Amino acid sequence: MHFAGQLLNSSHAEAIEKIPDDSPWHAKLLIKRRPVIAVLLPVLVYHFLWWAFAIRSNLWHMFQTQWPMCVVMTFGSIIAGTLISFHTLKF
Repeated sequence: MHFAGQLLNSSHAEAIEKIPDDSPWHAKLLIKRRPVIAVLLPVLVYHFLWWAFAIRSNLWHMFQTQWPMCVVMTFGSIIAGTLISFHTLKF
């Protein structure tokens, strides 16, 4: 299964139940929202690096002439991601 690592298993359910009330907020957040953080953290790191590179290299002029490529790549990645998700589902 494609998202098998992101599912709630028994050990994670036990960890959620055993969170002490006096734990800091960030510890509770990391335990309770582990699947969301596991997806968002790489995305945020990648975007930070890409935007830093684009700003430092002054790549804004490329969007004036290359914008169709951005649109095509966005729709292509959405379609490819959807097809892969449907392919890995087991009914």
